[in-house]
Amino acid sequence: MKHPPKREMDRLKAAPRLIVVGDLHGTYEALEHIMQREGLPSDNLVYVFNGDYVDRGSFSIEVYSMILALKIMHPTSVYMLRGNHETREISRDYTFFAECIHKYGHEEGNRLFDTFCASFQWLPLGCCIDNTTLVVHGGICGRDKTYMEDIARINRVREPAKCNWANINLFDPLQDILWSDPAPTGKTSRFNAERAQKAAAKGVQSKPMCKGVKKNGDPCTQTKLNGAGYCRFHVDQAE
Repeated sequence: MKHPPKREMDRLKAAPRLIVVGDLHGTYEALEHIMQREGLPSDNLVYVFNGDYVDRGSFSIEVYSMILALKIMHPTSVYMLRGNHETREISRDYTFFAECIHKYGHEEGNRLFDTFCASFQWLPLGCCIDNTTLVVHGGICGRDKTYMEDIARINRVREPAKCNWANINLFDPLQDILWSDPAPTGKTSRFNAERAQKAAAKGVQSKPMCKGVKKNGDPCTQTKLNGAGYCRFHVDQAE
């Protein structure tokens, strides 16, 4: 993962079965349950992991490492996207850095944390399924007239800029993609209509939802949350 192709967006055709998994947050039990119930990746079963592999749960290292291994073994059946916790600042402030130090000691833990943070920056920001469905972790950029080509051109091999609430004109599209939530203003409908997209799907948020899917004000937008650990969902709600 240190020097993969610099591709900002994966484009894939819909497989016979395609499963989007979001916000595992170090909950290895949920990942294991999904694999046991749905099966391992294959030509007929494609997984899209929609970010937030680390923090909160106690097994962030194991979750991220296992998904990386699955990606290496099944490169065209496993897709990994970047979430807002796949940044140095957030994963250090939450629990991932402490987990690295606790499990591997100060020197090796710091080295491991740096290696993981470097790999985070190469994760794509989104994927387009069958040219009809856009999957991103946070949401569509808040500026009007944002096209998929604009998302693909975002320089992702870096840390997102810190929020500057004193000057909202200091706009960072990377920050927006990783953190945005749907707005009840119809912007997603306009995005889909203008770009011939049928739907936009996102991860993030921590409010309880029916089986991990929340229908937003826009019928074309859905929020999908797994996070069985920190949301206290039963593991069989993680799909």
